[in-house]
Amino acid sequence: MFRKDEVAREQWSEAQVRACATTQSSILQSAYTMLAPGGRLVYSTCTFAPEENEGSVRRLLEHYPDLELISAQLYPSWQPGFHQAADDPLRLTARLWPHRLRGEGHFLALIHKAGNTPTNSRPMLETATYQKADAELEAFALEALTKLPAGPYLRFGDHLYRALPDTPLLQGLRVLRPGWHLGEVRKGRFVPGHALALSLRPEQAQRCHHINSVSPEAENYLAGHTLATDLPNGWALVCVDGFPLGWGKVTAGVLKNHYPKGLRR
Repeated sequence: MFRKDEVAREQWSEAQVRACATTQSSILQSAYTMLAPGGRLVYSTCTFAPEENEGSVRRLLEHYPDLELISAQLYPSWQPGFHQAADDPLRLTARLWPHRLRGEGHFLALIHKAGNTPTNSRPMLETATYQKADAELEAFALEALTKLPAGPYLRFGDHLYRALPDTPLLQGLRVLRPGWHLGEVRKGRFVPGHALALSLRPEQAQRCHHINSVSPEAENYLAGHTLATDLPNGWALVCVDGFPLGWGKVTAGVLKNHYPKGLRR
């Protein structure tokens, strides 16, 4: 980021490079323990430092003899990584130089672990996913939708998700989104999530407030303001030019805005 960030230039030092290389090696060792036999690991950085790039890969290969490099040079504009001889496996890594393509400069290595991946080797969720929806979700779907979103379902705290049928074991992991976020249970009531709104079609909602994209009403909704409506009370899908944009909750002719605060203009 030297080109764009003066602070990055001021913070650079050889000691910082060595510290980052140590961190990278630690990350790669942890990745190795999670890599199944026959699996592949993509290691990519946005630094020019050989200590973090080829150096980290070389240390990993020296420590784990069951690893090998596969060519990562996918495009003619990608150049081989720094290597010491014609038969050096690091020639299979790739350097993406900013003077040869659009970007700030990157490094890429594709690493293969020997062996065959066992069939059905991943532990599957058996008790954390369930087929019958929570009562709060069922009540919301009955009041606001034409159909209940299909399962299987997954609950993290008060947040409800639709999980994939083959969702792997997630206990002990910090996961940003373990599935399609349906919403959150608050004080015994279901509050629909923004991801749910964006996945619906207008005809799938029992109430839909339609807005023209060039109208002041569209700007007001994106800014988080309430809107006037003639819809009956309850959750309503707000649509712009026929496309879903978010949720609103109608009370006595006023649509309370539930567009996410972090997205508001």
